[in-house]
Amino acid sequence: TSSGLALFNKAIEATRNGKFDEAEKLYRRLVKAEPNIPAGWANLALLLGRRGAYTEAIRCGEKATQLAPEVGVFWSQLASYQLRAGRIADGEK
Repeated sequence: TSSGLALFNKAIEATRNGKFDEAEKLYRRLVKAEPNIPAGWANLALLLGRRGAYTEAIRCGEKATQLAPEVGVFWSQLASYQLRAGRIADGEK
């Protein structure tokens, strides 16, 4: 929807400006309002991974890969969070 797109664009802008806490809040609002947008989940995962919240980053990355299994970068991001969290066996699936 147009409100989802507006949230997505605001979150991207906040990220570009180094306002990571604001961007995270915007992505959380986005995935709550529009849970079927894979890039919202993937970008939220990136921000969470950036601050070391790997368990939550994995959950968001898994949602992104479920919604868009054809997007290879989502899978590599997910594997990266799994490895950083010490979940090597999960990354081998």
